Amino acid sequence: MKVIIVDDEPAHVRGITKYVHWDKLGYDKVIGSFSANEALELIKHENFDLVITDISMPEINGLELIRRINTLGNKPDIIIVSGYNEFSYAQEAISLGVCAYILKPIKPEEIEESILVLIEKKMRQTKKNENGKDVDLFNESDFMDKEIISIENIRDVHPSIQRILLYIDGNYSKEITVHELAEQFRINESYLSALFKKEVGINLSNYIQKYRMYKAAELLQNSDFRVNEIAYMVGYQNPCYFTKQFKKTYNYTPSEMKKIMMMKHKR
Repeated sequence: MKVIIVDDEPAHVRGITKYVHWDKLGYDKVIGSFSANEALELIKHENFDLVITDISMPEINGLELIRRINTLGNKPDIIIVSGYNEFSYAQEAISLGVCAYILKPIKPEEIEESILVLIEKKMRQTKKNENGKDVDLFNESDFMDKEIISIENIRDVHPSIQRILLYIDGNYSKEITVHELAEQFRINESYLSALFKKEVGINLSNYIQKYRMYKAAELLQNSDFRVNEIAYMVGYQNPCYFTKQFKKTYNYTPSEMKKIMMMKHKR
């Protein structure tokens, strides 16, 4: 496989070329280019499997380079490396089909991880196509909103979002913020927000709240914990606020839902 690295700063191109373990990732040809126009000409005449490009470059910027690449017959996978932590850049990168958005200064292992994630996704897609089946991402229960993704059904979600969903599932009792998730998983915060909305359908903060409500409903159904105990267990320090949010979600207070469940069990 072939990769081209595009950046007007030669040191960045040389660093990525030298320190990423390309052979272990299956790449046998690594080309560096210090000019977006030169890179575009190379891509027109040679089929590259992967393009790694900076955003801020003279002549044409990285986003415009990607737009032009997308008009060509061969459409390689694209990773952006950028010094810009701006929502507008991340949002446009997603709309252009970029596979990953990595902030400078970058580490070689960040690029390697992004490529491994991409390879895994392609392997899953190939397997799905061979089976002739498409996996439904959403497994709805009585209390599960359509946006809540069950842990058993997250394989086709973008791998970065898979890791976020698994983290939320194991840590919903703690305080979780978008900023903390972005730092912990070394993902651009704006890119994470935009990608999560694209993959799941709602923003990340709303998802966390809905997931807590879903887990609270599960606890009401399957345990004898009191309402205030359940509030703490799903990450709410104020039981009154928890009750208000619960009713907003399900149209019943936790106590009312508990009574309804008890009546159903008696039948």
